[in-house]
Amino acid sequence: MATGKPLKSTHGRQLLNLVSDLAIASFDGRTTRPDFPQVLEQIQDINSKDIVASRLADAETGNNAFHLAVSKSRLAPDMMIEMLKLIAANGSEGLKKANKEGDLPLHLYLLQRTVSADVVQCLVSLSPASASMVNSQGIIPLFLCTMRDDISTEVVKVLCKAFPAGPQTANATNSLPIHFAAKKLRPNKEILKILLRRHPAGPTCMNDHGQLPIHCAAGTAEDLEAVQMIVEAHPMAVLIPDRLGRLPLHLAVLAIGNAHTQALQDENEEIMLQKRMEQLSLQKKGGEEDDFDMDDAGHDDDNEDKANQSTAPTWPMQERGQRSRRVVHYLARFCPITLCVRNNFEAVPVDTVLSKVKPERSKRKIVAVYGLYDDPVTARWLLILHREALRSHWAIYGSLQSLRKEDGGEAALSTTDETLTAPPSDIASKLSRYQTYYEMSEFDPHARNALKQHASENSDWIARAYLGILQGLGHFGNPDRESAGKIGTEVIPKLLTLLEEERRLEKDASPTASNKSTTVSQICYVVALYHELGWGVRRDTRLAVEFYLEAAHRQHKLAQYALGDLARIGRYSPRRPEGAIAGPENDTSLTPDLETAIHWYARAAAQSHAPAQFQLGQVLQESIHSANHVDERLTQAKKYLEDAAFQGHGPAQYQLGALLAKPSLEIMQNVVKNPVYNPQEALRWFRMAADQGFPAAQTMLGVCYAEGALGITENAKEALVWLRKAAQHGDVVAKYHAGAVLFRLHQEHLQDMEKAPQSPIIQTTTAKKLSSVKTSESLEESIRWLREAALEGHVEAQITLGQLLATAQLPLELQTPEEKERGAYHWFATVADTAVPPHPEALFQLAVACQTPEISRFAHKFVESAYHSQKSTTDTSATVPSKTVSLAQFRSDLGLQYLRHAAALGHIGAQARLGACFYHGQYGIQQDVKAALPYLEAASEQEDAASMTLLGLAHLMGQGDIPEDVETGKRWIYRAAELHYPMAMELVEEANSIRDE
Repeated sequence: MATGKPLKSTHGRQLLNLVSDLAIASFDGRTTRPDFPQVLEQIQDINSKDIVASRLADAETGNNAFHLAVSKSRLAPDMMIEMLKLIAANGSEGLKKANKEGDLPLHLYLLQRTVSADVVQCLVSLSPASASMVNSQGIIPLFLCTMRDDISTEVVKVLCKAFPAGPQTANATNSLPIHFAAKKLRPNKEILKILLRRHPAGPTCMNDHGQLPIHCAAGTAEDLEAVQMIVEAHPMAVLIPDRLGRLPLHLAVLAIGNAHTQALQDENEEIMLQKRMEQLSLQKKGGEEDDFDMDDAGHDDDNEDKANQSTAPTWPMQERGQRSRRVVHYLARFCPITLCVRNNFEAVPVDTVLSKVKPERSKRKIVAVYGLYDDPVTARWLLILHREALRSHWAIYGSLQSLRKEDGGEAALSTTDETLTAPPSDIASKLSRYQTYYEMSEFDPHARNALKQHASENSDWIARAYLGILQGLGHFGNPDRESAGKIGTEVIPKLLTLLEEERRLEKDASPTASNKSTTVSQICYVVALYHELGWGVRRDTRLAVEFYLEAAHRQHKLAQYALGDLARIGRYSPRRPEGAIAGPENDTSLTPDLETAIHWYARAAAQSHAPAQFQLGQVLQESIHSANHVDERLTQAKKYLEDAAFQGHGPAQYQLGALLAKPSLEIMQNVVKNPVYNPQEALRWFRMAADQGFPAAQTMLGVCYAEGALGITENAKEALVWLRKAAQHGDVVAKYHAGAVLFRLHQEHLQDMEKAPQSPIIQTTTAKKLSSVKTSESLEESIRWLREAALEGHVEAQITLGQLLATAQLPLELQTPEEKERGAYHWFATVADTAVPPHPEALFQLAVACQTPEISRFAHKFVESAYHSQKSTTDTSATVPSKTVSLAQFRSDLGLQYLRHAAALGHIGAQARLGACFYHGQYGIQQDVKAALPYLEAASEQEDAASMTLLGLAHLMGQGDIPEDVETGKRWIYRAAELHYPMAMELVEEANSIRDE
């Protein structure tokens, strides 16, 4: 940062003294308007004698005339503006100079008690660059405005106009001005509007503490309108944690504690002040000693002390607490699921306001973290909302957890075993409760165990009906369809009998049939599910659909969801003449009815069924048949995926991230722009799904860190954390990427060791280290993950292992017997035989082996094995070479076949090699320059210099049947020469001579 030039001029000192005296006089109130013109005349006289006087600075403080004019003066704005303009008559360079504290005149002025927008406008007009310059703390002037509570909105407008990028400029901690504007007790809403309008993406920007502007507002602000304004600008921010795992709701609850703490301090100060005044009054009346002891007086009269406490002012706590609770209430109602989210201390928001202690073990010692303070009113209210959220989003918790009052009037949330074990009293309550257990059983072991307990201990056949479904679906381990079939044989007749009875009661309008509509729908759903899956009864999809329809028309969301699934796979479509099912039960060539699927998914999604919302978002994307429907369908898909994601549905969070991460989409072979593209939000949804343990999201997050995608800074260490988690869950893509990242780190480590300057004595030791590093643990882990992925059929992992073997980068001790026997071609041949579509790199490597088997014993062995097997390994429809064909002819034919296939798939190496083979007539291929032309052109378009050179020669010399085209030939040769291809660089001179001729 530029600083003021040390003082070396007599006129410069006169100017500094004059401005300083004027500022001090105005501060003391001794300067009047009649005196001011005389000062201006003196300033003008100094400027006329020394044109650089305003640029010179005091050697001790670094202040120039501009600093002194704005820092200590209390002149009226018009007088200050007139003086500033006069000082700047010979140049405003002094406005760009910082004093020794690192402040420019503009920064210094914004720190004064009173700030005028007119003076700020004058300063930025004299030096527009000063609005964008930082002080010693790394902040621009706009930050100083947002830090103050009494700043005028006009000042902010002036600075934003002078430096439009100001609202987007971050300080040293990556905080934006909106972070500071939001972090106030009562934020200026007009300033917030200006910052949001000039930087709409501001609410999505995270500082180094992991906090968005909503975190700053929720933890400090008591103005609900300001909080609402920030939330509406970025609604998803309420679900984003900071570095400590705290959501905005966590911080808002903490703000209540801050308000209470401040209120208690105010009360104590008021009590002490009241006691002091009373003691002084008693001294004055009774003549007590002057050296009265506060402590003695405080303990002499307990009753008086209690009276003082009872009359202590309580308004600060009440008022501040109520304002804070408004923000908490809004955030909790806006997104109820946040009430159930735990921070890094394993605390939900309500834990903060409970006077309990949870010992948490840190790395060094055991510390007590929650609760931080006791607020029974807020605690009870949050607990009620907490319970409602759990019931709304995870229905099982409504019956698994209940409120109870503990000693001292505080409330807590606890799980009651009686709720799980007490058998329901009638059929309707049994069906309702057991269906709730069934819904939650996929991710809640307590629900599964409760259902199992009712089915075994209470001999409840209705519980057994749901238990059979769970066993058949594998919720207790591996799918046990045999047990499910036995249970189905037992319970289906009973359910059908019960269904007829319930229908009869409903038809008769019995007074006791108030819940019959629900009972009938639940029975229909269970019966339909057994018939659809064929457990204990004959599999009959048509009959299952009839039961599903009866339940779905009674608003049974699971039946509606099931109908959507059947329509999506083509098993059910009212649009077909045959009705519910098309073709035999084992027919897999059915046409999906996406419109019917959308209808039933939407019915279930309207009842907040997260799986239905997730599937609806998926189907809406699949149902796009033209570019005209892209915006509408994708916007709807995003909405439904968000609805499910906000309920904590991991697959929906991942798919929403995948949708938002794509800048373009391929619709009906047309590439269209993604209208909902938002990489920042995509990354946040990936992170939320990964935090829930969803392997695909963990893989995606790891890949983003490995490649620096979606705006993340490349970080291999962080990438490995997520990739290992996903790989341990069996994700084959994560295994491949984990192996690739580890091998890259291994290679970088080797390069660093080889490049390090060393003495001859150390070189021997280093060579030993390098040999040991080649089989280090990181390399072993890398090969282990790559091999696991390759054995599971991951093509890229197979290709990578083949390339490592081909380049001798895979140590012998880490190779399998198959790899030792066949080398790289073990994996290349595997890919060529099994990959669909075939991988061009594998085809190219096999072609090279066929054409040049002498490159290695493995290539020779591969060719001989293929020859003796007398078949093509890539195209089973190709003509099998005759047994009378020689080995050389076989190699030529097979190599040509591989090359053609790889070139057709766009492999640049195959295109270049095939073009060269035809051009020169190599490897048993007859010379045909015209046949080489398409391959050379394709490779040249992909910047292959060798192909460019051959293509240029063909046009330049008119070889074969190609007409001579000097300009085209020279153009390709020049392009190859620009790529520093030696042959092309030698031909440039010859091409120039042709041009001269």
